[in-house]
Amino acid sequence: MKLSARNVIAGTVTDVGYLGAVARYQVEVVPGISLAVEVHDPDFRALRRVGDAVRLWCEPAKVRILAPHP
Repeated sequence: MKLSARNVIAGTVTDVGYLGAVARYQVEVVPGISLAVEVHDPDFRALRRVGDAVRLWCEPAKVRILAPHP
């Protein structure tokens, strides 16, 4: 799978949680802005740690923008 530069964002892992078959990460992409990332059925040999630099990618059709809480 080739990654398109227009659909990739770099960030730093700031929080990690494991919930059975789901790895849940908070990734800061710019100061003060974080994305919540869930990886289902992750490769447990490749789990990320707080402080790891990562690049995020997903299919555009699978992105859901949620409104902030009032």
